[in-house]
Amino acid sequence: TIAVPPQYPQWNARALFGGPVYDIQISPDHANDGTLFATGEGGDAFTSNDFGVSWSRLLPAPALANAPLSALRLSPVYTAAGSPAAIEAKTLFVCGLTSGVRKSNDRGATFGAANAGLTGNGSGGVDCEGLALSPNYLADHTVWALVAKYSATNSLEFFRSLDGGVSWTRLGSTIFGAPLIAISPAFAADQTMYVSVGANLYKSTDGGVTLPLRYSLANPIRQLVVSPNYAVDRTLLLSLSNSYQMYLSTDGLASLSNLTTHYPFTLNA
Repeated sequence: TIAVPPQYPQWNARALFGGPVYDIQISPDHANDGTLFATGEGGDAFTSNDFGVSWSRLLPAPALANAPLSALRLSPVYTAAGSPAAIEAKTLFVCGLTSGVRKSNDRGATFGAANAGLTGNGSGGVDCEGLALSPNYLADHTVWALVAKYSATNSLEFFRSLDGGVSWTRLGSTIFGAPLIAISPAFAADQTMYVSVGANLYKSTDGGVTLPLRYSLANPIRQLVVSPNYAVDRTLLLSLSNSYQMYLSTDGLASLSNLTTHYPFTLNA
């Protein structure tokens, strides 16, 4: 005999019990609030307030539960502890396909669309593939988004918001491929950010207004990290997909060294 298949609502949300996890974000106040966020394949996110012992499901866009999320980012002053006066201490953003950018000012309890000014996908939605917040978000409320533009070239357009996602302005750069964004911790002073798309690495020193190409590498860039002490050491570290290579710059990308040619190890990126 064939067992009767489970019927709704007996099905369980996959990511609570298995499935790929693509992004984990740790609260800046993790030592006190024990808070983690995770995203997977679908349009849901998960949060834990007890150092990962238990998890709760969040749906930033309930009507688009199957539309994948591309990124989840926390305000640099986010905390789940107590009742902070600053709304920025409760703020997080998500971005995804069709849903675009969505923002919560109540630690993920509710989300609202933050897509005014972003390029639509032609089907009533916005396809956001990358998102970053300024390290100085509490003061400058700056957010960047990379949004797909479907045309003969299928490119990504670079947008910036100076008001926490209320409105967006398209910057001059059009780029191609899957993006990563890394921002200098001293952004308020140096306005420096890095964007990698595929095998191309870009650097901006004017907050993303211009984004010149600095290097084209042999394989796509998988990880891109800026030193916490970047203002002093000017260090950037990146790894490549498919080639087990790691690159290091200690001069703000004036030069780029392949570590695997200098040290006897390989990095499984």
